[in-house]
Amino acid sequence: MGRLCCVPKCNSSKKGQPIFAMRALPINNFKIFKIWVERIASPKLEYSEDLDYLDKIYRRLRICDRHFDVFCRLEGEKKLMKDALPTLHLPNFQEVSSARNSLYRNWKEIITETVVSEKEDISLPGPSNAAFVETQVKETNILPVLHRPGKVEVQNYPNV
Repeated sequence: MGRLCCVPKCNSSKKGQPIFAMRALPINNFKIFKIWVERIASPKLEYSEDLDYLDKIYRRLRICDRHFDVFCRLEGEKKLMKDALPTLHLPNFQEVSSARNSLYRNWKEIITETVVSEKEDISLPGPSNAAFVETQVKETNILPVLHRPGKVEVQNYPNV
């Protein structure tokens, strides 16, 4: 008997449905695992860094390929990229799937830009109205720099 998909209301494992490959959850990367848990929103699954719990999750729970867009694979490959994020048919993720929200490397840049846009109204006193804000985003290696309101540069800094 095959494993069932852990996404609530996913019927990919029912008779008469196309057969989808089943994927283990990425318990070896806490940042990516946390995003998967939030998007899957299953009562069977919670975010934890407890190794015993993660071992149990890895052995028991799977997610089917139905929840991953083409952006999550190398062209012509069946295997998911290491930073793939589920974006399709999920109870806690209603955005349109795109290259930006299907891969962690692109998704963390979206979060960075959101943090910077919330700070845009900050300005320094003086003759010019130019604002300069540096915001370090937790858990990423990206440091956004806002030189003028509405203009964002995203720079990568190792081990910030």
